[in-house]
Amino acid sequence: MRRKWLGVVIVGLLIAADEAKKDDTLKDKERLQGTWIIQSSQRDGQADEVSKDDTVTFDGDSVTVRTKDREQKATFKLDASKKPKTIDFTPSEESERDNVVLGIYSLDKDELKVCFSGPGEKRPTEFSAKEGTGHQLHILKRKK
Repeated sequence: MRRKWLGVVIVGLLIAADEAKKDDTLKDKERLQGTWIIQSSQRDGQADEVSKDDTVTFDGDSVTVRTKDREQKATFKLDASKKPKTIDFTPSEESERDNVVLGIYSLDKDELKVCFSGPGEKRPTEFSAKEGTGHQLHILKRKK
């Protein structure tokens, strides 16, 4: 009888932990909604001044990146249970959908850090864009 009770408690705790992870992901998704402005950017060890002031808008499951000369749309998926937290971008264009971009993110009040690799590359494990990695690191502030 004791073992059954212990088994029920353990299963209950596992279900509760899984729900808490889902809640964290949903909370982060809600907190991302809106428009963000790129404050600084690095690509493969080099500062990227071209991206400064570009905007990134999260709306539901969609994200739109507006640069000075074009607009890109994608969907995104978060997992706040990972360390570091993960974000995946899937381009909206039919011909580009296989080019999923794997990244990590950190969300602190009105600051968002996103580090990602190129399509088909391994997910970054730290918030850096060192030379030779091909990683991109963007620091964004929420648009007021």
